[in-house]
Amino acid sequence: MLDSIISAISSVRAFIIVAAIVTLGLGAVLVALCSKFSWEGKNRKLMAFFFQMGYWDCFGLACSILKCCLMLAVIFSRGAVTYVHILLYLFLHIMYMIHQGWRKGLAINVVMGIVSSGVLFVMQMLDQYLDEVVYDRRIVVVIVLMGILLFVHTLTDFFHCCDAILSRQGSKVLGHERHEGRAKQKREEGKRAEQKS
Repeated sequence: MLDSIISAISSVRAFIIVAAIVTLGLGAVLVALCSKFSWEGKNRKLMAFFFQMGYWDCFGLACSILKCCLMLAVIFSRGAVTYVHILLYLFLHIMYMIHQGWRKGLAINVVMGIVSSGVLFVMQMLDQYLDEVVYDRRIVVVIVLMGILLFVHTLTDFFHCCDAILSRQGSKVLGHERHEGRAKQKREEGKRAEQKS
């Protein structure tokens, strides 16, 4: 049991390394961009995006980033895919869909999740063919290209996740502005009533 767990973790060590590098890189970039705050600076929108995020939005964004890291790890390892990669991708994609909720693109997300998992399965079979039958560079190129296509798809999911978060934040801001507008209108009506009396 312990050996299988260690073997599963070892099979995704490239993903762990890529995720760590991406996390540190994004953290360094955000610290650099947000180190100097200014109301007139361009970084205030970026800071507002992160400060207004709740735990649920952080979870969805993290799943999207980890999906991208998983595909980058597959590309860097020349398409070495195991069943652990496929299960991990399915788990992250399901978590991504749960975060997105019952949006219009739910059916598309389900179909793309099945198709992407099928592509990963094909990549796994091609990788086994290279190891057990014959090594062919053309097959390696095909596997890497398939990995790049999957990375583009996960990158699209990342932007969709950011768009969903921005839409929720916009609706909150709009609701707050409406509430402030109604309160201001009531205060003005009260002042007018006092002046008339």
